Amino acid sequence: SLCDLDLDTNFQPESLNTWAKRGCYINLTMQNYRSSIVEGLIAEGHFVTVPNQPQAEDNNSAAEVETQLKQVAQTKYQAECSQVAEAPIPTDSEYQKLKDKRAKTKEERWIEHKGNLVRRYGSDISITRELVAKDDEGWYSQLLSHYYLTVGRPYLIERDSRQIRAIAHTNRNRLWLPDFNRSLLSTPLRLLETLIIGLLKPGRTAEMGEDTSPIASSVQYRGSDRNLGLIAELAHANQRELKTFLGLTIVESDTPIKIVQKLLSVLGLKLTCIGRLGSRGQRERAYTYKAPNDGRSEIFAHWLQRDSAFIQTESSTISNLSSVSTIGKDNNLSQPMDPKTERESNQHDFQPGSIVEWLKVKGQWIVQATTGIVAKIRDAYGQEVLVNTQELKVCQE
Repeated sequence: SLCDLDLDTNFQPESLNTWAKRGCYINLTMQNYRSSIVEGLIAEGHFVTVPNQPQAEDNNSAAEVETQLKQVAQTKYQAECSQVAEAPIPTDSEYQKLKDKRAKTKEERWIEHKGNLVRRYGSDISITRELVAKDDEGWYSQLLSHYYLTVGRPYLIERDSRQIRAIAHTNRNRLWLPDFNRSLLSTPLRLLETLIIGLLKPGRTAEMGEDTSPIASSVQYRGSDRNLGLIAELAHANQRELKTFLGLTIVESDTPIKIVQKLLSVLGLKLTCIGRLGSRGQRERAYTYKAPNDGRSEIFAHWLQRDSAFIQTESSTISNLSSVSTIGKDNNLSQPMDPKTERESNQHDFQPGSIVEWLKVKGQWIVQATTGIVAKIRDAYGQEVLVNTQELKVCQE
């Protein structure tokens, strides 16, 4: 059990305080970036002058040079990606030697990069030039979040537990909290799940939850949808948490659609606009969620097989690790559901307009909006409350 690791979470507190103060200073200087840079140059003894305004022909020449530089850089980068894709796959011992080696040739760097990609995405996945470029753009972290939020969520706790063990072993049970928190996925995925898990469920309309085609693209979303309005309300109320855990900046001017697009971008997903719908004077953009056709399903299948095989060989179980997990007992990111439990859960897929009972308070309530995890309900007197959907029960007609 991880409880036996005796982790030191207060390792070098003076270093952590210095790191935090320095981070605050850097963030503050970013508000006046230009003046901060100039002041720093002057403090170092440099003589700073203001250049003359460039002429129109100089601007055109500079733009042309910039375009040519970008083209050359793109050509060289594509060639580099091709070299990585065509490099041989190193064995485990060869890969470890390359990782430990300091001075490497170009060929060795290509082989090491190829070995890293194979171990990331799976030996059954073809490493192409396109995949190399997408990985450089952060595709792996998006896929990892999407996987553990959906099909791989039964293995999330075990995944974070392995991370904790590895960190404890490397650092002799001494934890540097910034790196420790960054290595875990449970907390950011719980936050993301609370907001958008309902958007990833196919076969429901955005407003009334009517049964439709099992294809997710049949679901339509508009900026006026109450469910999207609730997502935006929760996002605005938790701007700091979204910035801390997901790196997302939410501003007051962001519309519900824009906020949803930002949240989905963490998974490498987006809503697609299908046009402007509605009567004259009330037309608004309609969006659908289309499952991506970018090869991630094949990668997820390999990861599922890998995690399943790993769990079977592990001596510890998910149940005795839940005590150290960063996610709560009321969260959906815990144990896998059996088919019967999943059917019962689907029967309680509340939508705006549903008449429900709140298990904590007597009386009937009307669901105003829901994210799938959180629901806003209102009673007969107009009182509105945010509750966990697990505390609600559909009233029988």
